[in-house]
Amino acid sequence: MERYHDTRNDPVSLHSPAHENERARLIELTQAFLAKGGKIRRVGFQMSDAATPFVINARHSPVYAHLFTTSNTLH
Repeated sequence: MERYHDTRNDPVSLHSPAHENERARLIELTQAFLAKGGKIRRVGFQMSDAATPFVINARHSPVYAHLFTTSNTLH
């Protein structure tokens, strides 16, 4: 594997001691925050009631934009 890929620069494994230490630290900080009266509000897909519509504008498409120029006329 090292012939094609240098593994020394790969990201740390998700189950490494460094990640476990950070998880424990975040749990402690979260518990301290909640003990002081802090509240956690979940966000995500609930942030917006409606999804943003996806619209393809043919005037900006590299495939169809030439059809909207004034120099091209149909004969």
